[in-house]
Amino acid sequence: MFWDKPVEHNKYLWALSHWDITPVGSRVTCSPPPMNTDTDYLVLGNVRKIKKHLIAAGFRPEYRSKYNYNSIFYSLRYTNINVIVTSSKHFQRKFLLATSIAKELNLLEKYHRVALFQAILYDKHP
Repeated sequence: MFWDKPVEHNKYLWALSHWDITPVGSRVTCSPPPMNTDTDYLVLGNVRKIKKHLIAAGFRPEYRSKYNYNSIFYSLRYTNINVIVTSSKHFQRKFLLATSIAKELNLLEKYHRVALFQAILYDKHP
């Protein structure tokens, strides 16, 4: 994980926590991975607590969404690190399903990945 990297990254509070963290995004799904994009993580846990800790560590909220099951996910950013936080295991499973399909198909075009995630997460079809 990224907290094994240089000291700059050791300040991320989940390094010693029990949060369920999974690398996601184009750096995971694409081969070869694009290096000019954010590093993305999906975090499952108490959104309010995680958000509070990440903001204290310097992250800034970027996006909040309500989806089909009235749960909320938040996206927070610190430099080139993007964290998607959810308390919904259902959302996490769907997100990881979309990630594994995108990886298997090696969807290199962003609009293909977005369409796949929209279809799986929100049942939206092009």
